[in-house]
Parts: sequence; C-alpha cells; structure tokens
Amino acid sequence: MIKISQLIETYLPRLSHVAAYLGQMSMIILCFHLLEMNLSTISARLFAVFTSSNGHLIYDVLMVTGRLIFCYALAYLIPKIPFVRSFFLVRQYPFKEWFKGNRWQRK
Repeated sequence: MIKISQLIETYLPRLSHVAAYLGQMSMIILCFHLLEMNLSTISARLFAVFTSSNGHLIYDVLMVTGRLIFCYALAYLIPKIPFVRSFFLVRQYPFKEWFKGNRWQRK
C-alpha cells in the first residue's frame, strides 16, 4: 500500500490531492453514507424496477454511482455551510466561534 501511494503521489499528483481531500472529509462521507443507506427508499424502488426486467447489473451500477455522487457532493458542500460544518470539522471550525459575542452569552 505504501509503495502504491508513493507511485500515485509521484506520477499522479492531482489524484493524490483528491485522495487527501476525501481523507480529510471521511467523517462527512461516512455519516451521510450511513444516513443515505438507512433512510433512503430509492434503492427498494429501483430494485423492484430493474431486477424484474434487466437483471441486477443496471441496479448495482445505478446504486453505487448514485451513492458516490451523493456522499462526495455533501463532502464538498458541508464545509461551505457555516454552522453545519462545525459538527463535522470541529478542529477547523470550533463551536466556540459561534458563542462569541453578546447574543450567545448568558445574562
């Protein structure tokens, strides 16, 4: 694994930047992947449509592609939403920044 990582970093630097970003956002990806898998009813509907006529291949491709797009889009969007990003990226955006000022202090 280390040798493959070194080769990617040497010959494909753009891919190593993408992999590093996705590694930093892995908590967001994990959380929304679990939410999407547990709460989504789309997979059951697609399974009923595609397995009856076309087999499992189209269903599998659609589900994997859709889940990847959903999770990676949220990994890109969540850091741009001010309050929500504090839940996932506490080290970069701590909650104490939200409690500064008079509106959050006790009187």
